[in-house]
Amino acid sequence: WNALTYPGSYGLWTLTDILARPELVEELRQEQDRGKRLELLKCCFLETARLNPVSSLPRMLSRPIDFESEGRCWRIPAGGYVAAFPWALNRGSGDFAAPERWDPRRHLAAESTPPYVFGHGPFSCVARAFVLSVVPAILDTLLQGWDLQLEGPPPERTVRVHLTYSEHPIRASVRRRDGAARDQGGTEQVLVG
Repeated sequence: WNALTYPGSYGLWTLTDILARPELVEELRQEQDRGKRLELLKCCFLETARLNPVSSLPRMLSRPIDFESEGRCWRIPAGGYVAAFPWALNRGSGDFAAPERWDPRRHLAAESTPPYVFGHGPFSCVARAFVLSVVPAILDTLLQGWDLQLEGPPPERTVRVHLTYSEHPIRASVRRRDGAARDQGGTEQVLVG
């Protein structure tokens, strides 16, 4: 379920974030090197997921954990819960410059901090490599083969448990690009999400 739901949701929001920046769409279309396009699209996906992560990642402890915070010692007993909050972690100004700004290029630098998106350790997402190869390829196919334009500004987002939702439908116009295979042609108004 998660391997299909998360890439679909984050893929939709990544496409929305890209379409909200026509200069980025044009840059991606002008780039002839597919590998460079896919790398930038992967960074777009990571940035969208960084700013719209799941709400929390709770885990039940099989054994107690002792830790220190602000000079005080704490213990969480076995059977207790501990959770990470990716929203707060992904907005740490120590890790991310201008953390509220959508900037996919921050992930291109070799020394960049990876966003807290897929988790770490034994409970990290097993579909990470799959998602980071398939979603950019789908986005590239859409952007190269279709003229997509948002009709209006991107909607406000609401995170509910593990997914990000739109308060209103996301409308876009869709037209096959010149040179792309044609089956019906013309412009259609569709709901993107």
